[in-house]
Amino acid sequence: MQAGEGKLTLVVIGVGLIGGSFALALKRAGKVGRVIGVGRSAANLERAIELGVIDEASHSAADAVRHADIVLVATPVGQMARVFADIAPQLPAHCVVTDGGSTKSDVVALMRAHLAGHLAQCVPAHPIAGSDLSGAVAAQYGLYDNRRIVVTPLPETAAAAAALVRELWQACGARVYEMSAAEHDAVFATVSHLPHLLAFAYVDMIVAKPDGERCFDFAATGFRDFTRIAGSHPEMWRDIALANRDALLAELDGYRAALDSLRDELASGDAAALTSRFERARGASWLAPEVPAGQCMSAPHATTIWVDADACPAVIKDILFRAADRTATRTVLVANQLLRVPPSPHIRAQQVPAGFDVADNHIAQQAQPGDIVVTADIPLAAQVVAKGALALNPRGELYSDATIREALTLRNFMTELRDSGVQTGGPAAFSQRDRQAFAAQLDRLLQRLAARR
Repeated sequence: MQAGEGKLTLVVIGVGLIGGSFALALKRAGKVGRVIGVGRSAANLERAIELGVIDEASHSAADAVRHADIVLVATPVGQMARVFADIAPQLPAHCVVTDGGSTKSDVVALMRAHLAGHLAQCVPAHPIAGSDLSGAVAAQYGLYDNRRIVVTPLPETAAAAAALVRELWQACGARVYEMSAAEHDAVFATVSHLPHLLAFAYVDMIVAKPDGERCFDFAATGFRDFTRIAGSHPEMWRDIALANRDALLAELDGYRAALDSLRDELASGDAAALTSRFERARGASWLAPEVPAGQCMSAPHATTIWVDADACPAVIKDILFRAADRTATRTVLVANQLLRVPPSPHIRAQQVPAGFDVADNHIAQQAQPGDIVVTADIPLAAQVVAKGALALNPRGELYSDATIREALTLRNFMTELRDSGVQTGGPAAFSQRDRQAFAAQLDRLLQRLAARR
């Protein structure tokens, strides 16, 4: 079945950032009518249902795929052999199988080993939208907007199967490219896999130092920017490193030679050589950032306050304006309409196109660990808390994983009451006490974050 012929049944095996965001995007685009999530953690699958990422949950991949139109295997690459072997006997003949793995030659080999009778429907792929986040709570709308997706079809892959995978990723907002599996692995050893290995090795080196803890106490923005990816999933990156070992060894040899050369320049005090090296790196074309139209860049990385302006009372905006100027904190108000903000170097209004959840999706993409997001929207709070940001509601209450779960449960209950005809009333009045609580909590958060820097 092609996506245009009706809504598909999607099975996501591994409901985390990659698989969950794929499901959310296709739901929003109207391409899938039913999403079944498969995983080992009952708690993660329950959370995925609560957040609307999936419609049904299963612990059996074989059972889940029986009526699937498309299967996305979004597990670590090291688990894919077992997954492919489990689902092979139950796959419908028309069902397309794709994946989200960061290496492709090994995935192709696994498909040949375990899905030999189904290769015409196999379309390996790699969404270039990874993160150090994991679990269903990390799934977000808009993750793939304007992102690159690489597909590496097999020679046996049917044109219709490849076209369907392309169509679905494009419906997620992505730009789709095609490479061979070998070319893909060589490119990503350079720009993704080696940087992760370097970050892991560097942080591990500091951990082993006698004064490692003291070093971490004084680490600031530059260190966080360089080492953030060392917080990525160890099991997944172990599998990626081993799967792409040959290409990575070549990259490591090249990097070691570059380090040796850099050490020689430093030891000899060769200022001209160091300057030339730094200028070549600074002038690399990738350093000119790609910013999708209508989006602003997040600061690198003092705290930014992101405001879901459509859902905040006017008096809260006044409190935020005063705090921004008093503490010199970058504050961005995001809304579907044109906003007027006071002239200030610290305050910016960001208008996004009208549409369901567009402002929320924009904030979810832009917010970084250590930012503050002011919102009354529970799913947005869940996404930014999962990224390491702080979510604050207009009444001055900080969201935590537990309060988000409680709020989702209450929201679902109230929706059921309204659907059954029960009058539940409008939103509660916003009191002076609420304003004072919000202002006090905002001040505490800004002081705490400033102390950490």
